[in-house]
Amino acid sequence: SWRSAGTDERMASMANRNWRCASRDDWDFHRIQVSHRIIFKLTAWLEKSNRLREEGIFRVCGSIKRIGLLVEQLEKEFSGGNREVELDSEEVHNVAGALKRILLQIEPPLIPLETLQQFQDAQFGAHPAPAPPIADRIRMFKRALEPMAGPRADLLRHMFLFMRRVASEARHNRMDACNLARVFAASLLRHPDDLRSALYLASGRLPGVALTLLISDAIAPTTWDPATGAALPPDRV
Repeated sequence: SWRSAGTDERMASMANRNWRCASRDDWDFHRIQVSHRIIFKLTAWLEKSNRLREEGIFRVCGSIKRIGLLVEQLEKEFSGGNREVELDSEEVHNVAGALKRILLQIEPPLIPLETLQQFQDAQFGAHPAPAPPIADRIRMFKRALEPMAGPRADLLRHMFLFMRRVASEARHNRMDACNLARVFAASLLRHPDDLRSALYLASGRLPGVALTLLISDAIAPTTWDPATGAALPPDRV
């Protein structure tokens, strides 16, 4: 479940296995593992050498051409055994852009449609009912997350832990939880139908409050250790 948090190290180890995909579920698992390995590499690089302090790290656009090439090289590295991609010569904004691109390419979207719809009901109210009070919204956000499990939940947890570290440098990078939610909403709060996603984005129907609360650790502050990603003992949950 969402409360059964795994460490980044465990996920990285799992991702290094060779997976033979005999079914659609196996193939989905394999693709998530490849995505996790790429995301793990990008986030680890961004966390070094004070790179998280780069102003507008996820807001300022990098080179679209370079980002596309970088994503292509990373996918080859982790899917077909291509040579290792060296990131140290890259611009911070290009690596940050590659991270956003990889998240946007995950299919189906990392946050399931059912969870997205529950987030929307919690933030905007289930038509024609009005939006619930904030305390009720937080409870609804928590309930929406509970069924999530497996590699998708682990990858999503990794991203939220990373974004909290980015937000901790907001004094330098100007990327607090609210700004990060705006940037990552289009990647994480996607409808499987691209047209519906575009309509949600244009009409302001993306539940950014849920994302902001998750990044700021207001929804699930004690289910895992923010420093290590390890599950907390029962007496601390």
